[in-house]
Amino acid sequence: VVTRGATGPNCYHPLEGALQGMARTIELEFPELHVCRIDLDPIAPIDQQLADIANEINSGSHGSILYRDRRRFVGRMAKVEPHDRLPCHPNEPFRLKRNDQGAGNQIELEAMVRRAPGEAEVEIQVEAAGANFIDALDMAGLLPFERDWIGGEFAGTVVAVGGDVAKFQIGDRVVGLAPGAFASHVIAPAALVACLPGASLTGPHSFPEAATIPANVLTAKMALCDIGRLKAGERVLIHAAAGGTGLAAVRVAMALGAEVYATASQGKWQYLKSIGVRHIFDSRSLSFAGEVMDATSGKGVHVVLNSLTGEYVDEGLKILASRGRFVEIGKRDIRSSEQVHKVRTDVEYHVFDLMAICESIVSGDQGYASAPRSLFDEHAELTITQPLPKTVFPMEEASRAIRYLQRAHHIGKVVLDFSETRSPITKNATYLITGGLGGLGIKTAEWLVEHGAGRILLLGRSIPEPIPEPLRQLLQQADTDIELLSCDVTDFEQLRRAI
Repeated sequence: VVTRGATGPNCYHPLEGALQGMARTIELEFPELHVCRIDLDPIAPIDQQLADIANEINSGSHGSILYRDRRRFVGRMAKVEPHDRLPCHPNEPFRLKRNDQGAGNQIELEAMVRRAPGEAEVEIQVEAAGANFIDALDMAGLLPFERDWIGGEFAGTVVAVGGDVAKFQIGDRVVGLAPGAFASHVIAPAALVACLPGASLTGPHSFPEAATIPANVLTAKMALCDIGRLKAGERVLIHAAAGGTGLAAVRVAMALGAEVYATASQGKWQYLKSIGVRHIFDSRSLSFAGEVMDATSGKGVHVVLNSLTGEYVDEGLKILASRGRFVEIGKRDIRSSEQVHKVRTDVEYHVFDLMAICESIVSGDQGYASAPRSLFDEHAELTITQPLPKTVFPMEEASRAIRYLQRAHHIGKVVLDFSETRSPITKNATYLITGGLGGLGIKTAEWLVEHGAGRILLLGRSIPEPIPEPLRQLLQQADTDIELLSCDVTDFEQLRRAI
């Protein structure tokens, strides 16, 4: 059974996925057929992959086979990573910190003492926090400097206001920037906080959506508009365009009327095409430089927004048009003016550091006094009314979220949800488990009992005699009503009578 783009991260082919699901069912139900499921690369031309199909057929392959980026992957049994989940949301104030013990979670939970906000400060109860590449570098020990906190942006509710702060009140829903935002509460300079804008961010999921905005949109807007001076009709190359800052930069550039050239891993090209990006190149190959020059008829681009390192920087400098602007937003492999001039003497090289700018704002540097508010003024409305695509992890899975970010599986933003999680299992509901009299069904029922289920129906084709000990122990639970049902789940009338 051959499909294209049915499985794997960032695939958007539901019909292909349904065909894969059907083939997987046939594989399980009829093992004697030796089903072979081949999922081809949705990006590569089909005529280039015909030989791969022929090779699989001739070799007698079976099971799951995946082709991506000119590589062949097969399904294998492997030991999974431990589910390194932090303790449930504490009742007392807390923060997340880097675990330097070298084992287990990358991140650990630490009690925190709240302090009153000072002059020109506000305290926010964090509901969601955005994870950024700098956090991933920090967890990997790759930052060229040290810091004793993680997380730099948040969405939440104002719970205390310092002196000389008039624009915020307790209860305001806000977004902002502050060091140590991976915490239950954070103190932030009022100049780096803004009320949630627009009706598009209302609703039950507004805080995770809002957390996609502050750092990425502000970086994109200031880097392209203030530093890069990008104008309508100009060409801009945006590296890692499917990430948080990359997608924000694409939106800013399109709103300005610029022509976007983007790099991304091939699995993310389809998404970029869906939002109107026409020129896309492989972020994992230096061939992007020649391809950009070909696409621009040798003219190059006016602005490069760079987050890559090594030879990618050199190639990016080469494809700049005369008097072009190279804006570096990465944290590693920063070049000096002398190094840049060895490659190009006719272009500008700028290093943009949002953290440094925030520090200038806090220290009272008037040159940046209005910068954070520019996120929410009427001129930025096109870039902020729609949140970025996001992948949300509960706070308890912060280590897994950082690993996900490090592996660049995401499109858009990775967000930690700090809202207090409550079990959806209730006493006044009935939970039906099909296949409930087997091992997995019993384990599922045990979990439901532990989480407070009031009534559980265990359904199977026949009730075992004698009743196995795990099931007997489960039936002795005093706080949960557990019933055994014998019927065929595919016979709806019989199932309805049984219930």
